[in-house]
Amino acid sequence: MTGPTIRAIALTVAGLCLTADNPRTQQVRDAVRAAVGGSGQITGGVLTHGASPVPVRRARVTLNSDDRRVGFTTATDDQGRFRFTALPAGRFALQATKPGHLPAPYGAVRPGRAGTSVGLGEGQQIDDLVIRMARGSVIAGVVRDHRGEPMPGANVLVLRYAFAPLTGERTLLRANSSTADDRGMYRIFELPPGQYVVLARPTGIGLDEIVPITSDAVQRLLQLAGGGPGATAAAGAARPIPGADRPVSYAPVFHPGSPDLSRAETITLGLADERLDVDLALELVRTARITVRFTAPDGIAPESVSIEIVRSGPDGELLGQLGTVSPFVRLGREWTYTLPGVPPGRFTIEASTDRYLRNPKLRRVWGEADVIVDGRDQEIAIALQHGVTVSGRVLFDGTSPLPDMANLEFFLTQGAGGALNAGGPGGELDAEGRFSFPDVTPGRYALTWVRRGPATAWAIATATAAGRDVLDTRLDVRPGQPIDLVVTFTDRPTQLGGRLQDVSGRAAPDYFIIVFTTDRSFWTPASRRVRMIRPATDGAFATVGLPPGEYFIGALLDVERGEWYDPRFLEALAKASVKVALRAGETTTQDLRVGR
Repeated sequence: MTGPTIRAIALTVAGLCLTADNPRTQQVRDAVRAAVGGSGQITGGVLTHGASPVPVRRARVTLNSDDRRVGFTTATDDQGRFRFTALPAGRFALQATKPGHLPAPYGAVRPGRAGTSVGLGEGQQIDDLVIRMARGSVIAGVVRDHRGEPMPGANVLVLRYAFAPLTGERTLLRANSSTADDRGMYRIFELPPGQYVVLARPTGIGLDEIVPITSDAVQRLLQLAGGGPGATAAAGAARPIPGADRPVSYAPVFHPGSPDLSRAETITLGLADERLDVDLALELVRTARITVRFTAPDGIAPESVSIEIVRSGPDGELLGQLGTVSPFVRLGREWTYTLPGVPPGRFTIEASTDRYLRNPKLRRVWGEADVIVDGRDQEIAIALQHGVTVSGRVLFDGTSPLPDMANLEFFLTQGAGGALNAGGPGGELDAEGRFSFPDVTPGRYALTWVRRGPATAWAIATATAAGRDVLDTRLDVRPGQPIDLVVTFTDRPTQLGGRLQDVSGRAAPDYFIIVFTTDRSFWTPASRRVRMIRPATDGAFATVGLPPGEYFIGALLDVERGEWYDPRFLEALAKASVKVALRAGETTTQDLRVGR
């Protein structure tokens, strides 16, 4: 019996590329594959992407089982062919890589998309699979200083608008970087289609250095110092310049030449595009000295406290850790520290004891202050205080054998980058199933977890604090308000599966399947009630552990990684979807047909 026919929707925004396996890990999988053995075979070829494809020779091709226990590697021959033999039955992910090219998973509808699993029966031979591989795009240009001269050693970052993997928030992620050569030239390659901004940062100049002033910089420095557009000075004049004794430095600059992200040019790259004219000019700006005076609870030594300054406001939200102006520095023996050479902008000064320090005898303290820097020296006061304790316990609702507590660990993630354990150390379970995060900095966090060791029947069901399930929202940590979590696992998770076919009844593995709740209040970044599934070559698809409730199921030909969390995307897809009810402990089968 076939499922309902749903209209397919094709979207065209580029997604994130996949990465190749670690060679050492691959060697281990090769050994495991040899021990398992089998009589199956998969052969095929790697061709270039485009209207007139040609074979890709010496491409690295990897084959990994869906459970990641079996895998091995080969290289294409001069005709672009590859072959894997002695394979056990199972489902496999197939991918080709080559320097200068984008990783190419089998079944990806376009570069940068997820691939399709290959289903292989016992002793089955699958021939003539085709992997399409495309060259990556290129961004290149020249970095110059304020005189227009090449600036060797400048660091250039290419940032891509994408959805952060852990948080589902649309942000800027680091795509690649390069260092300008002796001509000030840089070249960054292997970029997938998408939207980018380019950032240049000076290197080799201390933030507190006073850059020598030359005649061609006089006019600009006079304006920065408050001389106004009418201020003048004779070329080559050696007389003192008002404000020239103040520190000036190079500020990071977005292409084409602004320190503000809002004024950066967005560069749209297609497939195998080359933009060779993305030049950047670093400008001198008058910097400020920000002196911070701290107070702290008894027992905290200043040597244990680190300080950094990061951009705040909309730019800071998009840049995340890329907006850090200076790395962590220790205070030393005094409770006063001066941040030299801070460029103009909106910043947050953050101070804390080492967030990854696992010394149970040393409690963590934190403090922060917002500051607007406009070239004038400032003095800021920050009162350090202890963080908030987030503790919890684990319950198991079911009859299956309990897992080893040492194999479970929780994490708190925060921000667009989704840094693990952003809240500090902790998260390990003791023998009684209890865990704790001591001294968490106030903020909003997502609770995540990992399970090590052999697979078990247990899946996370809820995580409640004060009657709210924080798996569906965020954990709101506030000063002076400890949090107690109750995390419940179940051995009766929901299961959803089926087959995706076209109107003629053939498997339709080229599609993306999106399963998402009908409750629009849960259409949020990284929602656990929204999932993307790729069907295998036989059209089969499955997912386990969605919370019970009513869901939409939709299929489409293309979707950017993480775009399925966007409410506007889901609203459009809901109109072409079918509904299904998932119940705890039950397996729901929903076959689908796609057509126009």
